[in-house]
Amino acid sequence: MDELVESLEERRDLSRIALHIDMDAFFAAVEMRDDPSL
Repeated sequence: MDELVESLEERRDLSRIALHIDMDAFFAAVEMRDDPSL
């Protein structure tokens, strides 16, 4: 297993980055602020 991880680390390309933002919690918080009965 360590050899597999080491092999993957050697080939890892950090020049490309993916960013994922989940806004569901933000919008839920805004709705709860606007309507506390939720």
